[in-house]
Amino acid sequence: MSKAKERKAKLQADLIDAAEARIASHGLVNLRARDLANDVGCSLGSIYNVFDDIHMLILHANMRTLVRIDKVMTDAAGGVEDKPLDGLVGLACAYFDFADSHTKPWRALFDHAFPENHDLPDWIYQGQVQLLQHIEQPLQQLLPDAQPEDVHLIARTLFSAVHGIVELSLDDRTVGLPKETVPDQLKLLVCACLEGYEK
Repeated sequence: MSKAKERKAKLQADLIDAAEARIASHGLVNLRARDLANDVGCSLGSIYNVFDDIHMLILHANMRTLVRIDKVMTDAAGGVEDKPLDGLVGLACAYFDFADSHTKPWRALFDHAFPENHDLPDWIYQGQVQLLQHIEQPLQQLLPDAQPEDVHLIARTLFSAVHGIVELSLDDRTVGLPKETVPDQLKLLVCACLEGYEK
């Protein structure tokens, strides 16, 4: 790799680090390109030499959050492969725990308004799909006669329902669940959804 490419790669990594840190401490809404330039000691224009725009930089920071959630869900699924319902409940609770412990980066995944005239990069889409695959695996065990497309749809439904509970519980301005009740209610939700499907 040439020196110029090395410098560009380092600047890119430094900017993602800076964006990740600022999102974690101040939230996405307060992220400013000028602050990031100051953080890494580069000019404002240099940011756009390594990223097309600020949205691509945010997506790279968000991808790191997706990778961290994937690790949490992988760990949650470990050891319960023979208990798929317990696995699904564990995944839901692990998702809540991550969101509760890393609220600002987690919110940035959903608060980022990506412009309509931009195509979502495939790598960020695959990061989202990877999370659904954690849910699909135990679902396939619980619903052996279901078609793959149905399993995928149910996984998306479960994720949406769990995400809604988690989001409202972490928002003090709504009538969301008290945080201490969330794990039990997530278990109730997962079990009720699957019982309803089987019927």
